[in-house]
Amino acid sequence: MSKLIPCFRYLFYMLAMGILMSLNTINSLKISDKVEVNWHKIMDVEELVADQAKPVFIDFSASWCGWCKVMDTKTFSKTEVATSLNTDFYAVKVDYDSQRPFRFLGQEFTGYSLAKYYGVTGLPTMIFLSSDLKKSKSVVGYKNVDQFLAKLKRYRDL
Repeated sequence: MSKLIPCFRYLFYMLAMGILMSLNTINSLKISDKVEVNWHKIMDVEELVADQAKPVFIDFSASWCGWCKVMDTKTFSKTEVATSLNTDFYAVKVDYDSQRPFRFLGQEFTGYSLAKYYGVTGLPTMIFLSSDLKKSKSVVGYKNVDQFLAKLKRYRDL
């Protein structure tokens, strides 16, 4: 009997290790199944909509904007939001404070000047553009997942 105790300890140890390794594998699968927003560059949008017409979603944010960070972590990080943005829109993130110039709609802009062009007065502000880039709708302030999904559904056919 005393010789069986070490054998049972070994079997118990191996069983416990197997369970722990299985849990680790399951957790890594859950993490890798997460969908993230495919953020495009603003200067690529005109070419993208010419190749395949879809509305454009522009998120104006800044490093100092607390509610922008909440949108990133609580709303944009959710799989259903990312899936909708990736499927139905060209998603673009524009740094409000960026001084780097870029061309869009035949003009030269910075993040700030593009924000002013669309009438942005505070952050977070999100702009939905029609696929021809002529019509726009703005959404101001933090939106939780359900509120944001409703906006995506509403402006999908802009």
